[in-house]
Amino acid sequence: MRKEYNQKSKATAFSLVEMLSVIAVIGIISAIAVPGISRIRESAENASAQRNAQNLASVYVSARAAGLEFLAPNDVGATVANIVTGGTTSDGVMSGSYFGVPGLSTSEQTAAIAFLQLNGEDLLYAKVDGVEGEANPVILDPGISAPPTITGLGGINDGTDPGNVPLGDEETLGSLAPDS
Repeated sequence: MRKEYNQKSKATAFSLVEMLSVIAVIGIISAIAVPGISRIRESAENASAQRNAQNLASVYVSARAAGLEFLAPNDVGATVANIVTGGTTSDGVMSGSYFGVPGLSTSEQTAAIAFLQLNGEDLLYAKVDGVEGEANPVILDPGISAPPTITGLGGINDGTDPGNVPLGDEETLGSLAPDS
C-alpha cells in the first residue's frame, strides 16, 4: 500500500538547508556587529573616565582655593581617594562648604587616574588626543579665583581688569596673567 503524502505540511515546513542558511547569515551579521558595539562601549567608558577626571581636577582646585588640601605628594591615586572622600572647610568665606566627589567607585577612580597628572602641588587633567601617551594637560590654577572681565561687554569688573582691552590683543591680554 502506498503512503499518502501530505503536501500541505511539506509546504509550510523549513528544510534543514534553509535553517542552516539563516543561522549562518545571523552568525556573519553578529560577527560584523559585535566589534562595532565593543568600540562604542569602550568610547562611552572613556568619555565617562574623562568626565570624572575633569570633575576630580575641578573639585581639587576649588577645595585648594577654599583652604582644603587633598594632595598626597607624588601619589595621584591617594590624591584621588582623598578627593572622593571629600572634606568640609572650617574657616574663611567658604566655611562649612563640602568639597568632594562622593559615590565614585574604585573602578571609576582607576579609569579617571589615566587622565590625571600631578605637577608639584597641582592636579592636572590631561586629555589624551587619541595618540597613546600623548597628553595635553589643562592647567587649572587655584591662584586665580575668576578670570578677569573686560569692561563694556556686560561683565562685572572684579578689579583685575586694567581697562578696555580690545579683543584679540594678545600682548595686552598676556600682561593680565598672574606672575608665577
